[in-house]
Amino acid sequence: MIVSDVFKIPGRGTVVTGRLQGNFPLNVGDALVCEGTRWQVSGIEQARSVRTTAEPGGDIGVLLRQGPAGDVLRGRTVTFEPGTATGSPPSGQRPARRRWRR
Repeated sequence: MIVSDVFKIPGRGTVVTGRLQGNFPLNVGDALVCEGTRWQVSGIEQARSVRTTAEPGGDIGVLLRQGPAGDVLRGRTVTFEPGTATGSPPSGQRPARRRWRR
């Protein structure tokens, strides 16, 4: 996931937003890495609803804990910690793309 925005919430953690890319869904409790620093996912929000899992292709907000406060910046890449991706990749299907009207 490429970070599009970062918010710091005192007492809760760091919220990063962006589009989830790749083949694996993101779950609460997964371990993520950004520039060598390990983070723990403690919450996921997608389309203004709280979720426990997010499918690839969606714009999401992720609440991160257990990492230094200033380590995630806009434009950086957040990835799964090696060997910790959970779930199974979609069976040959691409996630549906939304078409926005203006």
